[in-house]
Amino acid sequence: VQDCQHFFYDCLGFHKEDFAVVPQWILWRGLVSQRLSTYPTGYFSRFAKQLVESRKEQTKLSDIAPFMKSARTPVLLVLGERDACVNVNKCAQIERQFGNEYCTKVVVKDHGHLGGPKRIGNYGMHRNLWTESAKLSAQFL
Repeated sequence: VQDCQHFFYDCLGFHKEDFAVVPQWILWRGLVSQRLSTYPTGYFSRFAKQLVESRKEQTKLSDIAPFMKSARTPVLLVLGERDACVNVNKCAQIERQFGNEYCTKVVVKDHGHLGGPKRIGNYGMHRNLWTESAKLSAQFL
């Protein structure tokens, strides 16, 4: 359960007091018990740690960086402020490669990789990085 909580809260960026995807009991009873029978102990923690500490992105990025510098197509880079998987610091090099003329970066406040800000509205509707990206993409285009 702790591995799963760490992954959902710290990596994906869901708020503990307002978990938007599924009710707590479904997650902890359903998902956790299914994962326990499928994945070894500590799987989620190791997975999350690899996302944050992996250097493979740097190698891949250095391979494609020259192509980004020569691109002449406008690019919208939408990042979640609390995103531990694709964080703002990791994407700074992408922004630099395209340059200010072709790259527009938007950091969405209080958003994780999937989790957004706390509950809004009367119907329990939630914003997340995907819903915010849709609006930003429409404006960008």
